[in-house]
Amino acid sequence: MARRKQNPKTVLVAAAALGVLGLFCGLVIYLVMGNFSPIAKLPEFPVQSYMDGGNLWSEEDYALRGKVENVLLRSDDRTKYLVSIRPRGSDFLLPVLLEPAKPRTKPVQREQKLLLQVHLGPSGEVRCTAYE
Repeated sequence: MARRKQNPKTVLVAAAALGVLGLFCGLVIYLVMGNFSPIAKLPEFPVQSYMDGGNLWSEEDYALRGKVENVLLRSDDRTKYLVSIRPRGSDFLLPVLLEPAKPRTKPVQREQKLLLQVHLGPSGEVRCTAYE
């Protein structure tokens, strides 16, 4: 049986097609990861200032990226949670009250990485109204 000779052009076309497909997949993953979400466009929560007892505006919304270290309390209907969050790039643990406007079907769990939209409550507590 005779061997087919491979054309270098077809190999280059196949490599280019795979490269374009890889770039497309990377773009889709970038968009899905929430970099274009409305929460990601908010200013970062000033963790150090909050821990030092600094004055923050209670009406302003902030973005807080972090990992759920522990779920401390939950409401009976499982729509509100008190969790401890370790902000990204920080050694502190923040107690955050999760009470999203649209309750999710999946509960919050330990070691989950979240992007939260937070603001300060009337007595200085960190309240989350939306998360991804």
